[in-house]
Formats: sequence, structure tokens, C-alpha cells
Amino acid sequence: MEYHKIDKKELYLRTAMWKCYKKRCVYCGVALEVRHIQVDHILPEDESKIDFNDKQLNEYIKELKENGFEKNSIENYILSCSDCNNKKSNYVFSVSNMRFFHDLASRNSLKIYKEMKRMKMGESELPVKNTVQNFQNYSVADLYCYKSVYKLIGQMKFEYGLGDVRIDAYLPYSYDDSISCLISFKEIYQSHLFITYSEDDIINFMFTGYKTNIKENKRGWCTICENDSLKAYQIKLPNITFNCTYETLEQMAEICDSLYEEYLLQKININNILESDMFPQSSKDTFKLISLKNEIYILFQKYIENHQYDQDKNIETNIFHLQFNNPDFYIDTNINETGNKSIHAKIKVVKNGDYFDFFWRPGYSNSDMYDKMLDFDNVIKWTALYTYNKLVYDFIPAALQENYINNISFFKKLRNRKYKIIYNAEYLFDNNFVISYKNE
Repeated sequence: MEYHKIDKKELYLRTAMWKCYKKRCVYCGVALEVRHIQVDHILPEDESKIDFNDKQLNEYIKELKENGFEKNSIENYILSCSDCNNKKSNYVFSVSNMRFFHDLASRNSLKIYKEMKRMKMGESELPVKNTVQNFQNYSVADLYCYKSVYKLIGQMKFEYGLGDVRIDAYLPYSYDDSISCLISFKEIYQSHLFITYSEDDIINFMFTGYKTNIKENKRGWCTICENDSLKAYQIKLPNITFNCTYETLEQMAEICDSLYEEYLLQKININNILESDMFPQSSKDTFKLISLKNEIYILFQKYIENHQYDQDKNIETNIFHLQFNNPDFYIDTNINETGNKSIHAKIKVVKNGDYFDFFWRPGYSNSDMYDKMLDFDNVIKWTALYTYNKLVYDFIPAALQENYINNISFFKKLRNRKYKIIYNAEYLFDNNFVISYKNE
């Protein structure tokens, strides 16, 4: 069987499922608005909730895995209301129920996939009309809500509506999250066309012209034409353009500015936890720490090989985990008393001329399946700053010192201690063996 593997945070998945499942919770049948729907795993992503004493359930799970089953696929997702999803989080279906919902999801998977593809191609684009639509069925209550920002099971939710415009968004909560949003406009609310955007479009359009007057035409999502004979106002976003009122533009500007402020605040919170804001960022979860001179890197590589995490566990520096046929390495830890495993940090290594660039990436622990931002205490998971300090002030000087001790002649060791050299960070920087990218 072919599985359509996809993250359940995928931009168009929720709306596509909402349409294909007749806008109702599959479990209880209650009617749903798009902003309230949730996507539930039929077979839980967290296997600790599965009763492995159930022989039939074990056989069914084994059967799924033998067929290449993907937990994060449309075939394992069901549209749910929040109440059913919360109840389901503490309950695992019997085999018969699980087979029923898997069969239902499989029969709808291709339809959902095609609907997502159609939405991505922009086939829902509205034409520009000369007049504003009639809003006889429009209810202000649907698009009005006080601004609220709250955490929801590893996600950060933003809601704000002023009557003509409402935006529901997911803010970045962990280091690899992106912002996404759903916009509802009074002008097109009754059409059931829900406008959703990912991070690039939000930044390039909705966040432009922050705090400027909309009449200055610095906002990338609207156009204004005012003269003696004509007053025209338009919303212009990717895949959609329509006429609107001036009040709609004012409300959109206020909500976009508020969303931008919350987005920046959340990014600052994430970087504060990671202690990464003083290093250049190359991707969402990757920060450049240092560059190491080629000849020093060769010595450091030998040091790593001599201090692997699976060697003598009584030696404190045996914490490195080399990747097979790859210069990258983990700063690892031993298995503790409970058998839990964690990685302090991941180091990506890239050749760059006469140097090797070292990039920090977050490690992981058992708590990552619930919340990736936990455990950055420099004991379980190391922050970017702490990792930088360990490399520059401890590990690299120790590698040079170990190489010196291993290569000095036995005669010199016995006859004259003046040959002893102490390596430290100052020595590395003064001789351009290490280039730091830390912004003091």
C-alpha cells in the first residue's frame, strides 16, 4: 500500500481534510469551523500509550509495519474536534476500531492529497470584482475575538479578530517551527474560502510596512487608490485579490502588526533558551560557532577518535560520537541509571578553504517527543554558547595538549620540564588556529 507521508502541521492538510470529511469531526459528528479542527493520529505517535499486552493489537501493529506503515501519513490521520482529540490522547482504540478508522482514512487519502495539491496550485484564486460583495449572511461574532496567545500541546497559538478580519496563527514554539496562519475576511467569509499562508509569504507580504499608515502604500498586501472621482481599496495576497472596505484594511494592518510583534517575541524566547542569538544563523536550527585551521582540525579529529562515548566510561572526556563516513559528530552522553539516552549537542563540520567550519545544532532527550524546548540546562542538552565555550576553552586546547604529550620525546620528559607547553584559547586565537563567530 502507498502511504502519503506528510507532517500534520502541513499548511493545507487541515483545510483539505475539513472539506473531504464534510466539515465534521469523524469521531462524534459535530460540525467544525476550520480554526477549531484538529488532526489526530489513529495509531498514536507515542507508542508508550499502547498496551503491548494486547496480543491482537500487537499482531495488527506488526502487520502495519511489515507493510511499510507511516504514522505521519494521511492514512493515519483523522479529522477531530478538540474534545475528542483530548479524550483520544488517553485512550487507544481496540483493533476493530483501529482497522475501521484506518480503512476510512485510506479511502479518503487520495481525495485529500488531490485537494491539497489543487490548493497549492492556487486554483482557489478569486477574481477582482468592481464592487464589494453583499454580506447579508455575515456574522460579526464569527470574526471577532480578543487578542490571545497561548500554548497548546507543544504549539503556540495566536488569535485576533476585529470584526472584518480575523487571523488564527501558529507561532514558532520550538527551534524548527515555522509560522503559519489562517485569515478570514468579511468580504469572502461566506464563500468558505479560507486563506492560509506559510512563513515565507507571511514575512514577505503580511509583515511589510510594519506600523506605517496604510495610505503610504508600504504594506505589501494591499493597494489604495484615492482621487476626486475614485476610491478603491484592495487586498492583494498570493493567489487572491479582492475589493474591500477601508475599515478592512485598517483592521488587517492592526492584526498583522500585532502578529509580527508576537512572532519576534517568540523568536527571541527561543534564542534565549538556546543561547544562540550571538552566533550567525544558517538555518532554523543551525548556528555557526567557529572555524578551525586545517592542521588543528586533524589533531582535533584524532582527539575525538580517542575519546569515543562508548569507550571507558570512567574518563569524563569520552563523550564524542563520530558519524560513519561523515565529519559531523555528536557530543554524547552515557546511558544513565534509567536507561534514558540523550545527546548534548550535534556538531556539523564543513570544509571551507584552509579551515573547517563548526556549526551547532540542538541535541535531544526523551522529552523531545513532547516538547523540544525542554532540558537545555547544559547538563542534558547543551546550549550554543555552552557548546562554544567547551570547544574553545576545553576540548580543542585538550586535543593540542594531548598531541604534544604523546609526541614529546621520552628524553625531554625526563630531563627538562621547560619543554612543557600549555595550550589555551588565547593561544588558539593569537595564532589564528581558531576563528570565533561569537558576537560579543
